[in-house]
Amino acid sequence: MKKILSLALAVLLLLALSVPAFAEETAVTEARNGVVRIIGQTADGKLYHSGSGFAVGDPGEKVSVFVTNHHVIASFAKVYVVLDYVGEGGTWLEATVLKTWETPDLAILSIQTPLDMWTPLPLMSAAEVKATQDVFALGFPGVADILSDNAQQRVPSTSADVTITKGIVSKEKISWNETDVIQTDTEINGGNSGGPLVTSQGYVVGINTVGVSNKSGPGYGINGALFIDYAMAALDDLKLPYQAVTAQDAPAEENGEAVPVIEPVPEKKSNAVPVLIGVAAAVVAAVVIGLIRNKKTAAGGQGESSRTVAVKKSSSLEGLSGPFAQKSFPLGNRVAIGRDPARCAIVFPEGTPGVSALHCEVRREGSGFTVTDLGSSYGTFFANGTKLSPNLPYPLGPEESFYLGDQANSFRLQ
Repeated sequence: MKKILSLALAVLLLLALSVPAFAEETAVTEARNGVVRIIGQTADGKLYHSGSGFAVGDPGEKVSVFVTNHHVIASFAKVYVVLDYVGEGGTWLEATVLKTWETPDLAILSIQTPLDMWTPLPLMSAAEVKATQDVFALGFPGVADILSDNAQQRVPSTSADVTITKGIVSKEKISWNETDVIQTDTEINGGNSGGPLVTSQGYVVGINTVGVSNKSGPGYGINGALFIDYAMAALDDLKLPYQAVTAQDAPAEENGEAVPVIEPVPEKKSNAVPVLIGVAAAVVAAVVIGLIRNKKTAAGGQGESSRTVAVKKSSSLEGLSGPFAQKSFPLGNRVAIGRDPARCAIVFPEGTPGVSALHCEVRREGSGFTVTDLGSSYGTFFANGTKLSPNLPYPLGPEESFYLGDQANSFRLQ
């Protein structure tokens, strides 16, 4: 009898310990229901995958208001919230920019007709986060689009397609661009910018805003999420409803008082290069309607370091067009391309349209190669038109081609 009683107690204890973990896992998963993909349309009618956003409002009510970053929407004539997927036949709703600020990097959007397909997410002051606690970045990172086979013809954009990236709070508050951000090792890269950074309870404490990248290699694992307090203050000013909570899961008393302006804390300068993950500094996956990704690009990897594609040891770059057409260049560990002979191994003539002084590089990574745009003025593109985010390495497969600024400056990995 004692053995049976001991076993029963052990089972009950195990169940008791597992309930909180299950609840937290469910809360984060359910938070995906409040996340949306945002795309932008330029004046010439081209559509681009810009970033992510999330719904706010009263619990249980239909949704019409979304929060995102300023840099996600700043460069576009029109902005849309995607309902299902980006691609031919996809459905998206035009959004109105209610208000936007360059500093803090914040934008509030609305759609004309409220819908119940999204869940408004609860907001908790970033002042309540603690170092080392778990946090999760939710959104639509461009590298996940590259990985998906579905991205060949369409880019899935429902709540079930939201990527969850786990990390911790590395530092409760740092100052970046005159605003307060949460420092986290949770990876923030192209596409999940503007999405929510949530706690294990599914509470939004930050807006995925910035990553720090090494120009010549993988990122540092240092990223920043804008304090959600800025969004709460903006919603108060606009007299828009939202659900405010505390760490004890108790609703705040009222939203009537505007959240005070947060004074930035001076920080030491770093030699690391901050990279806005979004359209202002990094439109990751240029998705023009009707554009079909080829299968090689769709087989991409995760994270800023990306995956590499196995290639033969004696690889080379072959010029397909422009001044280097039908010329071959052997590949060592790194080959830089541009107009500056002091920094580039493949040097374009001075004044070549679309080519920057230091434009891009091809680098050996293990048994494969990656191509990285080095902050060029006109961009680096795969043959199918996908634009590379600056300073992020992309896998380059055998026989895969890319071009600098214009298709007249094309190369292929041999």
